[in-house]
Amino acid sequence: MPSPASILVVDDEPRWLETLGHVLTSAGYDVRPACGGEAALDSVATRLPDVILLEIRLPDLINIDEFIAERQRAEARITRLTQLYLALSQCNQSIVHSSSMEELLPKICRDVVEFGGLKMAWIGLVDEATGAVRSAASYGAGTDYLKGVKASTDAREATGRGPTGTSIRENRPVWCQDFQSDPMTAPWHEPGARYGWMSAASLPLHLGGRAIGAFVMYGDRPNAFEEDVRNLLVEMVNEVDFALESFAREKERRRGEEALRDLNSYLEAATVTAEELAVKAESAARAKSEFLALMSHELRTPLNGVLGFAELLSGTRLDEEQEEYTRTIIDSGNHLLDVVNDILDFSSIEKGRMQIESVPIVIATLVEATCRAIWKAAADKGLEFRCVIAGDIPAEITGDSRRLRQILINLLGNAVKFTQLGSVVLVVSPASLDGCPALDFSVEDSGPGIDPETLGRLFKPFAQADSTVSRQFEGTGLGLAISRRLAEAMGGTLEVESAPGLGSKFTFRLPIGHPPRSLSEEEITDAPRSDAASGLPQSAGTPRPPEGSLIFVVEDDAANRLLAGKMIEHLGCRVEFASNGLEAVDAFLPGKYSAILMDMQMPVMDGMEATRKIRELESGPRTPIIALTANVMPGDREFCLEGGMDEFLSKPFKLGDLERMLARFLQP
Repeated sequence: MPSPASILVVDDEPRWLETLGHVLTSAGYDVRPACGGEAALDSVATRLPDVILLEIRLPDLINIDEFIAERQRAEARITRLTQLYLALSQCNQSIVHSSSMEELLPKICRDVVEFGGLKMAWIGLVDEATGAVRSAASYGAGTDYLKGVKASTDAREATGRGPTGTSIRENRPVWCQDFQSDPMTAPWHEPGARYGWMSAASLPLHLGGRAIGAFVMYGDRPNAFEEDVRNLLVEMVNEVDFALESFAREKERRRGEEALRDLNSYLEAATVTAEELAVKAESAARAKSEFLALMSHELRTPLNGVLGFAELLSGTRLDEEQEEYTRTIIDSGNHLLDVVNDILDFSSIEKGRMQIESVPIVIATLVEATCRAIWKAAADKGLEFRCVIAGDIPAEITGDSRRLRQILINLLGNAVKFTQLGSVVLVVSPASLDGCPALDFSVEDSGPGIDPETLGRLFKPFAQADSTVSRQFEGTGLGLAISRRLAEAMGGTLEVESAPGLGSKFTFRLPIGHPPRSLSEEEITDAPRSDAASGLPQSAGTPRPPEGSLIFVVEDDAANRLLAGKMIEHLGCRVEFASNGLEAVDAFLPGKYSAILMDMQMPVMDGMEATRKIRELESGPRTPIIALTANVMPGDREFCLEGGMDEFLSKPFKLGDLERMLARFLQP
């Protein structure tokens, strides 16, 4: 129901106030009595009524009409500024959710009209060849008229001396407070009157430090662009300029060699495929694990070629743009590999095959390396990212450093992914668990928070905060389920505190058994830093295989065969090839090869059968045979060793992995 009309009753006689107030209240009105003019002014200053019943012969009533008129003008001004603040906010939202200039321009024209209370807005861009200004986007009263309008930046033409041409040519805002009488707008007085354009503003848009067009707006009354309004519009256009620069940089970044773009597209498509397959496999846990193991093999085989050649490419002479594309390929490939590993980890946990190691861990080193891996993603989004280590925690503990880092990477990565503004903070502090010493690794963000319904299923496999097909963020929905199970496997806990609009805090509590020594101040501030070079692995201090060693590569995949050969040649060794096990057996001569790299799955004859036949042919020293395989499920390595192979190298492998493996077997 609508609220009752408010009536201010003003009289200096209390009995009349009471009588009239009773009558009006009985009639359903909201009555506000005021005994005297001063009380009436106080009431009006608080809130304007709908109607005023006034005894005009009041000794203390002065200029109430002027007072009310001034208040109405002030409220109207506040309303206009509120509209423009809302338009500015909506414009910023449009910038955030737009990926190109073509997508953004229509949105901001709509924003200033619908939310800013303006009559019409359009954006004109300069044609470099002719100097003409052509409409790129428009919204509001008179947009159809713009289709036949020609504007210019040439001051010799009447259309070039208008607000649009002048603001672009002189690179400054132009304000026309009376559109119908300003000589600058003379060519457009007739359509302006038709569409209700009473005032105009034109602000130049910039790209690369020069004016490329103008943002033109029309008000529905003269003097619509007061000083506060002008300041807000200048701020809005500055935000648009920044967005245009960002779009231009992004467009430039995406240019590059066609081969690199093709590889990146392949990786993105493969990632989507892997995630879709993971979701479809949810209904049958046992069949899912077997299926995912097969998919791991099929994805690792091409990934070995993609990541391996990208690693070799990064060690060649590249310009800055090519280095960026190469890093993108490596990052995308590693993301796909992380997805595959997440799926396999979950499969192993489900089967009870997850092994937890116990090795010394230097907390400062682990935290610093983990934060370094996340820092760039946070910096790219403009987030404040901090890691805080309490001074009274142990310097070293015993545990599974790889699994601990896996949990922290997952929690920090999620925090950065879902936080659009603000900060992400990792805090390491002392705690206790069941009366025993423990460490808390807390990741707190200023993101959107999580509603209670989603919290209830957050740690379930394949669960996501947004599970719709149009969800904004990618992912398998396995990360938190794996992290909690890993935490529990290490005797710890993983809990979350969150509420919508208040951010989230994930706390991983890890028992540490016994309290070793604490960190000194120097260790906290000067945590060790490992090399982060993006080129080929540094081999200082690592034994190398003897130069000239002849390595026999048995591999059916042409890309992986070529990759292995290039890596071997990079290490100073010679190489020969076979594309299946039968060719390898036919080419083998005792003592000919320093080592054999044997793929497991090949046509004609597989790697296990070829290994058995080669062992039968040997008559002298044993030739090292190293399995090259994309099979990484528990038991695969033992299967290879039992079949006569000497070691196991899983795909995808890096140059450094191959170097260490060959050096181990070929040292004199």
